[in-house]
Amino acid sequence: MLDLDLTPEQLAALAHAVTAAGLERHRHQEMDVDDVLAMRRLLSLGDGFAHMAARGAINTVRLSADEARTLRGALSGWLDDIRQRGWQRDDDRDAAPVAQDILRSCWAPAGAVM
Repeated sequence: MLDLDLTPEQLAALAHAVTAAGLERHRHQEMDVDDVLAMRRLLSLGDGFAHMAARGAINTVRLSADEARTLRGALSGWLDDIRQRGWQRDDDRDAAPVAQDILRSCWAPAGAVM
């Protein structure tokens, strides 16, 4: 279990990063059932973050071990992609530092809350 206390701005950045990761990861490939499920899992996670951000309040996000692994993988992959690409969209530029901070907190010891 991973608990994160996140502001609306952090939630919006996560929504952007996770959704972008899901779309980029599967953009130019044929997808089998497992790929579709993996993409849907990422997009669903991103939609959830966007919904919480829209409420405009600090939210405690509780992620299962599987959701935390999915989030770590999405953020790591997305951050690596934008570094390798060598350029960033404006939305990426705003979301990347927040995503990096949250990624670090995903690796924090159990019981640590951001």
